[in-house]
Amino acid sequence: MSFSHFDPSIIEYLKRLKQNNNKEWFNDHKQEYEDLVRTPALAFIEEMATWIKLISPHYEAIPKKMGGSLMRVYRCQQILLR
Repeated sequence: MSFSHFDPSIIEYLKRLKQNNNKEWFNDHKQEYEDLVRTPALAFIEEMATWIKLISPHYEAIPKKMGGSLMRVYRCQQILLR
């Protein structure tokens, strides 16, 4: 997995998620989440792992779907789109 960029359409996806914040909508659009958010975010975290250690030995970049450095989608949405 190699990080290149976040597609700009991620912002539109998160706005639509905010407007349709329910399980049914999310399940219908889960592949968009995987393609636009989760996959590039995990690649970014993996890419940053070496650099994070240079900032502080107390920080870790853990590229895991659950239990790592990536927040759950509803947490990201609350932070990014207030």
